[in-house]
Amino acid sequence: MDEIKKKAKALGQTCIKHRRYFHQNAETGFDVEKTTAYIWAQLQTLGYAPKRVGKNGITAEIGTGKTLLFRADIDGLPVREKTGLPFACKTGNMHACGHDMHTAILLGVAELLKGCEDKLTRKIRLLFQPAEELLLGAKDCIEHGVLDGVKGAVTLHVLTATPLPVGTVIIAEGESAPSADYFTISVKGKSCHGAVPQNGVDALAIGARILLALDSVIAKETPVSSRAVLTVGKMEGGSAGNVIAGETTLQGTLRCFGEPTRAFIKKRIEKISRSTANAFQGKARFFISSGCPSLVNDGGMVEFAMRALQRGYDKEKTVLSSALGDGEKERNGGSEDFAYIAREVPSVMLALCAGEKDKGFAYPLHHPKVDFDENALWQGVACFCALALEK
Repeated sequence: MDEIKKKAKALGQTCIKHRRYFHQNAETGFDVEKTTAYIWAQLQTLGYAPKRVGKNGITAEIGTGKTLLFRADIDGLPVREKTGLPFACKTGNMHACGHDMHTAILLGVAELLKGCEDKLTRKIRLLFQPAEELLLGAKDCIEHGVLDGVKGAVTLHVLTATPLPVGTVIIAEGESAPSADYFTISVKGKSCHGAVPQNGVDALAIGARILLALDSVIAKETPVSSRAVLTVGKMEGGSAGNVIAGETTLQGTLRCFGEPTRAFIKKRIEKISRSTANAFQGKARFFISSGCPSLVNDGGMVEFAMRALQRGYDKEKTVLSSALGDGEKERNGGSEDFAYIAREVPSVMLALCAGEKDKGFAYPLHHPKVDFDENALWQGVACFCALALEK
């Protein structure tokens, strides 16, 4: 396996080239035409026969036997970049979550595996998936057959601003990412002139009361052991300072560890919204626009990944999250639509440290100044290949 690590390291500059192209040309959601064109061309050059899956997903296969899926998400965020990097994206989008790193790593895996295809004891299916940030891409790929014949799946997510050395791989036992639900509460009242408020129903005031009431769901109704975050980040209503608002909209997110907690809080949001609106002679409608369940790492896949990485990657750099001290544990509450894949087949998500805080990588994921240590790229390639070549 030392040979594999050497080969992965030799691909470092190639992976950097890939990463910087993706970074400079960040695209969002399913609208990833430049990104997929580049991936397609690279795979064909390497001798693969890529295929489309769903809305702008790409798959490619190598080897024979039981199928193990390796997935990389390829979309960016609608964030205006402020890194000052020479290859910064100037379109108003940004790879602020590191998906450019993920995509470059998987292309590196594709290249390395081509050189040792005779050593593979299983089939590897590569998936380049769009729209992870919308929590829609994995579901779309599943609906278009990406898991047909798949016996297990692996994904990797880079971390930055960590105290741990670059290349450290963290594996969580059980739940590794919370569920997510993006919701809207639409409030209807009755508009009228501000001088005669008795003739109207103030939707803005109702919305404000709903907003304040929702604070009690986490603070007073949810056990401290049930980890959940409820955020209302946008509230709109009214058209003029002297007009009672006839409509108000609140938008927010709910993130939970544990499906029972998730179901309970969603019911409470809906009940509080409707009953508060009714109490003040208005109406409210609650609906969820998108979301995903919590991501649960399969026990067998955790054991497989630990064994393969400790044997074929780096024993000292492969750790279970439960073995980390409080100061080293990743506290990010970001959700992950790989959860849909994990519901269908035994799966595991690896966390790859890609930026030490005391070495200048100080900004967290989704920040307009976030950056990643490109030395993590070849190490990510080595991780995937250790799994691919494990007996």
